[in-house]
Amino acid sequence: METIYNDVEKIWSTPNLDIEHRGLGQAILTKLKDDNHDRILEVFYDKGISLTVGDVRQQTIKVAQNLQRIGLKKGDTVVIYSMLNKMITSIAFALYTIGAPVNFFETNLEGDDINQILQQIDPVLIIFEEEYRSKLFTAIKDSKLSNLKHVLSLDSDVTPSVEEVLFQDCGSINSFEVPKIEDPTTHPATLLLTSGTTRLPKIMVLSHAVMMEGIYSWYNLENGMKIFSFSPVRWISQVSLMLQPVFFDVQRFYTSQNPSGELGRDIIDTCKITHFLTVPTNYPPILKAAELSGNPDSLSSLKIAAVGGEVVSEALIDHFSKALPNCRPVKCYGMTELGGLCASDEDITKKGVNGGALKKGFMAKIVDGNMKPLGPNEMGQLLMKRNSLPYLKYLKNDTANRENFVEGGWLKTGDYAYMDSDHLLNIVARCKDLIRSSRNIVNSRTPLYLVKY
Repeated sequence: METIYNDVEKIWSTPNLDIEHRGLGQAILTKLKDDNHDRILEVFYDKGISLTVGDVRQQTIKVAQNLQRIGLKKGDTVVIYSMLNKMITSIAFALYTIGAPVNFFETNLEGDDINQILQQIDPVLIIFEEEYRSKLFTAIKDSKLSNLKHVLSLDSDVTPSVEEVLFQDCGSINSFEVPKIEDPTTHPATLLLTSGTTRLPKIMVLSHAVMMEGIYSWYNLENGMKIFSFSPVRWISQVSLMLQPVFFDVQRFYTSQNPSGELGRDIIDTCKITHFLTVPTNYPPILKAAELSGNPDSLSSLKIAAVGGEVVSEALIDHFSKALPNCRPVKCYGMTELGGLCASDEDITKKGVNGGALKKGFMAKIVDGNMKPLGPNEMGQLLMKRNSLPYLKYLKNDTANRENFVEGGWLKTGDYAYMDSDHLLNIVARCKDLIRSSRNIVNSRTPLYLVKY
C-alpha cells in the first residue's frame, strides 16, 4: 500500500477505505441475510458451540425486537459485564441494530472504580455473568444510577435472565425493520475502556463508521481463515474479531479460559487455526507444549501469528522462524482510540520495524515538545487521526479530551516514535516513561505494540 508523505506539512497518509458508511446493525443484517445461512461464523471453544449465519441473524433480530419491547431506544447505553460468552455476539449486534451504544465492561475493576465508570456510562440496561453478581450489585447500589431500568443475568435460571427476556419469540423475524442511523460518523456504537494503568480508565466513544472501518483494518483477510484470540471481550481486537466473520468468509474461535501452553496448543491443533492473536509471552509456552506433544504436525495449520501488547523480541522472532517456518509472526500497532489496528509489518520485508506500514484511512505525524512537526527519522511524539472520520472522544471527560486531542482532530498517542525513510512507523517507547540522557534513551517499562486498550 502506498503511503504518501507531505513534505510541507510533514504528514504521512494512506488512501481512504472504499466502504459505505452506514449503521453497523443495518450492514450486519444485510450481510447475514444475503449469506449462506449454514456457514459457521464462530465457535465457542469452552462449550463446543458453533453459531451459523442463520443462527446469528435470527438471534440478532429476536434480541433487537425484545430490546425494543422492554423500552430500549436509540441512544440508550447498555453495559455487558462479562467475559466471553456464546450470547454476546447476538446481543451486541442487536444493540448496534437499534442504535444503543454498548460498553463491554472491564471485569477486573474493583470498588469505587466500578462505581465511577458506571456513573459515567449511566446505562439503561446491564447484562452480567453470575460470577460478578456480588460486586456489580454492590456498585449499582452505591452508584445510584438514575437511568438504570433493567439488569439481566447471562448465565442463570434466576429471573430476570437474558434467555427469558431477550431470546423469547417476539414477532416475525422477516418483518423486522432496522431503525436508521442518520449519521454513522457521529452516532456512538461502542464505549470501550482504556487501560487505566496509572489512573482510572477513560471511556472512548467509537462511532458506527469507525467500527466499520476497524473491521477492514486488520490483517489481509482471506476466505477460509480460522482466527483465534485469547483477548477478553472488552479489547478492541476482540470486538473487531466478533464483527469480521459477518463481512468476510472467515471463522472466529474464542474461549473464556485463561491462556496456557497446553490450552493454546490444543485449540490451534483441534480447530486448525490459521491466524492467532495474543501477547508475545503466550507464544513460548505454546511452542513448548507443541514440542512436548511429540506431534511433528502440531501448530502446522498456523499461517499468521499476530503479536502485540508487549515488546516483540528478535529472539522470539528467531524462535518462531525455526519452530514454525510456514508461520509468519506479524508485529502490529494500534489502540482503542484509533478503532483498532493502524499499522503492521505484515506486508513488508524490512527487519526490526516496531510498528510497520500505515493501514488504509490513517494519517500520522511526529511532533516535538512544542508540537512542531518533524520529518523522516526524527523522533518525537506520534499523533494520529483517521482521514475522513471525526473522533467522538472520551465520554464525559473534558480534561482528558483537552489533554489528548489537539487542533485539527489529531490524537496524541502518548508514544515516542519516528517514521523512517521508507515511511514505516517505528515505536520507541511511551513518552511519559522516557528517561533522557545525553547519550541514549532508556525505556523504563515495556512499550506496547498492537492494541493498547
